[in-house]
Amino acid sequence: MTDTKTKAKAQVEEMKAELQQLRDEVKLKLHLASMDLKDRFEKIEPDVKRFEHRAEGVSEEVGDELHESWSHLKKALVRFRDELRSKEA
Repeated sequence: MTDTKTKAKAQVEEMKAELQQLRDEVKLKLHLASMDLKDRFEKIEPDVKRFEHRAEGVSEEVGDELHESWSHLKKALVRFRDELRSKEA
């Protein structure tokens, strides 16, 4: 595998791992959350799964579209996590 492909693959794996960690943290806290938050999360989760599927096929540098998708999903999951944390306090 070329150095570029190796770097791209590592970058995508890091992005996937970060989204998975955020998603798992949110899912763990959701059992105590309101139905509104649960419904909102259920709308985002398919997007995370689509990202993971698309990321599997990446073999070159991470494209702008994939990075933009990752950034959007990360922000959404961070907002959920932070909202859930504020409700715990």
